[in-house]
Amino acid sequence: MGGSWDTGFKPRVVCSQSKASPAKRPGFKISSPVEYLCQPKGCKELVALKRWLLSFVILIFTVAGFASTPSWPTRQWEYSTPEQQGMDSAILHKGLNFISSQISIEGVMVVRHGKVVMEAYYPPYQRNEPHIVYSCTKSVISTLIGIAIHEGAIKDVHQKVSDLLPEYAITDARLKKLTLENLLTMTSGLTWDDGSQYGQMIRSNDWVRFVLERPVATEPGTEFNYNSGVSHILSAILQKATGKTAETYAEEKLFKPLGISNAVWGTDPQGRTFGGSDLQLTIPDMAKIGYLFLRKGKWNGSTIVPAAWVETSTRKHISAGNEPLGAVDYGYQWWTNSFGGYSARGYGGQYIFVMPEQDLVAVFFSDQLMQRMYTPQFAMKNFILPAIRSDKPLPPNPKAAKALDDAIKKLAQ
Repeated sequence: MGGSWDTGFKPRVVCSQSKASPAKRPGFKISSPVEYLCQPKGCKELVALKRWLLSFVILIFTVAGFASTPSWPTRQWEYSTPEQQGMDSAILHKGLNFISSQISIEGVMVVRHGKVVMEAYYPPYQRNEPHIVYSCTKSVISTLIGIAIHEGAIKDVHQKVSDLLPEYAITDARLKKLTLENLLTMTSGLTWDDGSQYGQMIRSNDWVRFVLERPVATEPGTEFNYNSGVSHILSAILQKATGKTAETYAEEKLFKPLGISNAVWGTDPQGRTFGGSDLQLTIPDMAKIGYLFLRKGKWNGSTIVPAAWVETSTRKHISAGNEPLGAVDYGYQWWTNSFGGYSARGYGGQYIFVMPEQDLVAVFFSDQLMQRMYTPQFAMKNFILPAIRSDKPLPPNPKAAKALDDAIKKLAQ
């Protein structure tokens, strides 16, 4: 909403100077509770009432238009100018210029109050083209684990991995203590360097066995160590518990309800969905996952993910070190941001930022080396979040909105 508009409601209040009740006046008809029609003209004494009624109706329509009832993008996203959602087009434009100058960006989408306020794509990437999201996959696997626990396929996060995957016959005393929660929080205690052993794992005949046979370095649950292999163990546990691959389970329980229809997902030699990476989604579909979490697991009247799991999986469980913007923490395969909110993150600059306090979701796709993969975080902190001026609509700024739109169109050429 925004700009000038007509409610279509034009109350007519006409009265005579008679003190008789309207119903008793000659020729008086009552056609509605708010409209009294009488034959005599010249109702100067009720001009103020007429104006008040019109203002009241406009207020009702305005409140209804900006009510907190969520918009659900199952079929498609709704679009809005930034100002209509309380954001400054000029600052978003500066942010877009910053992103474009810093990294090899492929796409970005910003959603506020359920409406897309900025969406840009860089050739050759296309809007509806699935893109590998790398380790954002981990956040999806965590989501599926939460759904499986809610449905009773898995008891809880305290179950031992040795009980969930008995075929791997874990014998190490410390590794026998390894729980599902330790996998979710990257505190397995296993010796692991993702830069080298990731490649060794995917070249092995059995990825799960390769991970579980790593030496134990610390007590499970005590130290953060990023490990894509344990995320794949989560996928194996999910398949064992549900009788379905993570991809099939996701299609039924997550993707279909959200209207995600063109996901692509890789597998290991045993045909198990890769839990650590290889999921491919479009930017609009990535934003749906972020929006689902923003709405605490609910989607169009249905609970897809329990709200308790959304809260638990996105809060701090263990410190995860420092980044250029400050210290970060880790939840259940989700990261907390140093500037607030939380995020799913993937190699090369893939992000889903969820900012509950600002009612905002932002998604980035890029193809960037490690040293610049933090650029979307800088853009969030220095441009996208500062562009938020109010929780209510701002006055229209057609000049700035057009400049932003023109810049987006130019990028696509």
